[in-house]
Amino acid sequence: MENIPARKDIEEKYKWAIEDMLESDDAWEKLYKEVDKAVPELLKFKGEISRSGDSLLAFLKKLYKLEEKAERLVVYSKMKKDEDNDVPKYQDMFMRAASLNMKFSATVSFFAPELLAADEKTILGFIDNTKGLEKYDFVIKEILRERPHTLSAAEEEIIAKASQALESSHETYIQLTNTELQFPKITVDGKKVQISDENFVSFLRSEDRNVRRTAFKAMFETYGKNKNAISSCFIGNLKTTAFYADVGKYENAREPYLFGDDVPGSVYDNLLKTIDDNLEVLGDYLKLRKRILKVKDLHMYDLYVPIAENDGKKYTFEEAREIVLKALEPMGEEYVKIAREGLYSRWADVCENKGKTSGAYSWGCYGCHPFMLLNWQGTINDVFTLIHELGHSMHTYYSDKNQPYHYAQYAIFAAEVASTVNENLLIRYLLGQPGANKPYLINHFLEEFRTTIFRQAMFAEFEYKAHSLFGANGAVTGEELSKLYYDINKKYYGKQVKVDELIANEWMRIPHFYTPFYVYKYATGFSCAVAFSKMILEGKKDGYMRFLKSGGSDHPLNLLKRAGVDMNTPAPIESAMQEFGMYVRELEKLI
Repeated sequence: MENIPARKDIEEKYKWAIEDMLESDDAWEKLYKEVDKAVPELLKFKGEISRSGDSLLAFLKKLYKLEEKAERLVVYSKMKKDEDNDVPKYQDMFMRAASLNMKFSATVSFFAPELLAADEKTILGFIDNTKGLEKYDFVIKEILRERPHTLSAAEEEIIAKASQALESSHETYIQLTNTELQFPKITVDGKKVQISDENFVSFLRSEDRNVRRTAFKAMFETYGKNKNAISSCFIGNLKTTAFYADVGKYENAREPYLFGDDVPGSVYDNLLKTIDDNLEVLGDYLKLRKRILKVKDLHMYDLYVPIAENDGKKYTFEEAREIVLKALEPMGEEYVKIAREGLYSRWADVCENKGKTSGAYSWGCYGCHPFMLLNWQGTINDVFTLIHELGHSMHTYYSDKNQPYHYAQYAIFAAEVASTVNENLLIRYLLGQPGANKPYLINHFLEEFRTTIFRQAMFAEFEYKAHSLFGANGAVTGEELSKLYYDINKKYYGKQVKVDELIANEWMRIPHFYTPFYVYKYATGFSCAVAFSKMILEGKKDGYMRFLKSGGSDHPLNLLKRAGVDMNTPAPIESAMQEFGMYVRELEKLI
């Protein structure tokens, strides 16, 4: 940590202007007291919201006005904590904000049950006959849509109280894999190095094949030795998911997790089938990888090592933001003007400093521009990260400017679209520049493609089949899960890769499986982004701009379809497969 500066030593121009959200910590304290005092006042609406349209409207206005303020408390304190996690003051502020938000949620927990207990025709009549209530039409109808899956208030309370126990398998998995697993050391450049879940992929990218092989073996043998304990955690997760589906009167374990976004199971199935029908194009890439690496057999530990040399060029933040703005020019003058304002007005916290939260994100609160956390190292990957997070920020900016607070937050299903569109535009721009390191750039993009569409679809297939296997038999074993995972890998990679037996243990190190039926969204989001970027480069950006402005005002599939991408059909995924194949052929010509 010696070479990492303290927060106080970072130049102001590289720090986010968090004062744009709240001018000071004192202002935060003042707002905290205001919200804390106002939360109990919401209880006066209990038993009243279904009596008249005016009562319901008054409650919703009060609810969202207060929620907006409570959100600002959380965002400000979390961002201040992320600046330097060693400052106790901001840890305390964040915990207080989180606690207040839990109090807020508990206070208004009567809302949905009370609305659902009322006659639906009466509530819909309120919308038609109460001026101003139509602005909350989608909010109200979304709650009413839950009616078939909502139990009595007493039953819902029991389930809520049981939730902590039901989720314990996930907590056990986190503790087991983060603290209990003992990974061995491997030899790298003559030195013994400890492997971990965090540094594992860096070893798989090593040019030394023996390092890749040794790391792969060490990682998955360790997981294999702990198969019984980890399988118990995952099977507990399967049981929890099955329980929620059963008591919620859903047809299967998957349906509750698609219901919130109103995504039919056919979209999930369509993704898996379309990928399955296009595995040949993945095979073409793997065949090229095998030829470039000059290996007799391509193994699973050979899939991450770059097959084109990085020129090692470094970029200052100032250079990167100009590259980003040039790449975004197909989005039009207005979009670029707003992006430029953000990049020059301290939306980003750029530099690494001691205690700063690692990684990158885009975040913010309604009524203030969004912010981006970065940890700038100056690599080409940082340029991609910048344009990725700026995509999120621009989506948030347009949603907030064009939607009221209660419709501004877009669904997770749509969240990765804007960020990946920006990455698509960047790769196109960079490839068109004189002296571009085209082989490296294309390899970078193909790996994004492989790991975001093919790999996540593979995970989604395993997840669906694992839950289905448990649902059909009421039980499943760790050995069955490993065989299932191995067979799916064999289908995806087997024609071009020697599928090592130890890959059967990989499912045990994927924490996303404990957030059921989530991973498929990465693949669908990337496919949408490819489709949109093609339209934008053809000068057809109007539909995409409507999508950015729509926030969460409707279900994501409807918003995407109105923008020109219909995920109810195979077309977007097929288009992405064609794009992948095009880049494979381009790389083949260059190497």
